[in-house]
Amino acid sequence: MIRFSWIRTAGLSALVGLAAIGTTAAQQAPQSQNPQPPQPKTQAPQQPQPPATQPGQPKPPPSKPQANTPAQAPAQPNVNVQVPGANVQVQTPKANVQVGNTGYYSQTPWFSNPEVREQLQLNEQQYNQLNQAYTQAWNRYNQGWTQLGANLTPEQRAQQEAQLRANFERDFNPAVSAVFVDPAARQRYNQLYLQYQGYGAFQDPYVQKQLNLTPQQQQQFNQFANDWNRQYSTWVTTYPANRERVGKAFREARRDARHRITTVLTPAQQTTWTNMTGQTYEFHPDVYFPTQTTTTTTLKPVVP
Repeated sequence: MIRFSWIRTAGLSALVGLAAIGTTAAQQAPQSQNPQPPQPKTQAPQQPQPPATQPGQPKPPPSKPQANTPAQAPAQPNVNVQVPGANVQVQTPKANVQVGNTGYYSQTPWFSNPEVREQLQLNEQQYNQLNQAYTQAWNRYNQGWTQLGANLTPEQRAQQEAQLRANFERDFNPAVSAVFVDPAARQRYNQLYLQYQGYGAFQDPYVQKQLNLTPQQQQQFNQFANDWNRQYSTWVTTYPANRERVGKAFREARRDARHRITTVLTPAQQTTWTNMTGQTYEFHPDVYFPTQTTTTTTLKPVVP
């Protein structure tokens, strides 16, 4: 911009007039010659146009979805994982949420019991390999469990819990396959694992599919699991001081649970279930009540 000083001499008025004309011309010239400086200012209102081309609009939402991420992000994979058990997703947590602070899995591996290790014929190297993989999978599972949102709906919580279980099995199963290379040994491992899970096994989409469970049957098993968990919460606190009495009640409840399972399954389903679980193995109560300082938060509750 051209600046002019005020001229005090009246005789130069003509020059001032010319100067004024020059300044107006100069002011017009920059506007046409230098459109760039003004354009940023005039383009500023045009900035709203980028949102149309900004694929970054997902970026603003990320802040909003982050609040809902627990409900949305895991929800989609959960639906894919739990399609066979879609009817149970809302009911599943009823059996798991009420039984401890770490949910479905125990921090102490069920196969760590000496009697179970003998049943599975695990040598030291195999056991260490399984134990290491189990610990790593459980740590990831427990981290996800503790991060579950407190304001989730039952449906959202069920989906996220189902995804956590699927992730645990995905992380741990490679070690199982590496250890049990013999088909017969792997079959026995699968049989004992189903027996160990008890009512919880019927929340597994694979089991639901193999047995072709109806929604009504799934509801019955979830109710059985809820009943069991209420009793289990009492056993957890009383077992350390009353091992003999609680152990006896525990074994009787297991036998009763196996009978209740047969009352729900059809004869054809009973045959399939028997083939899946194999010969009945009597788990010692210690398997479910590890004598450790973490027992109150690391137990696997639902058992037949």
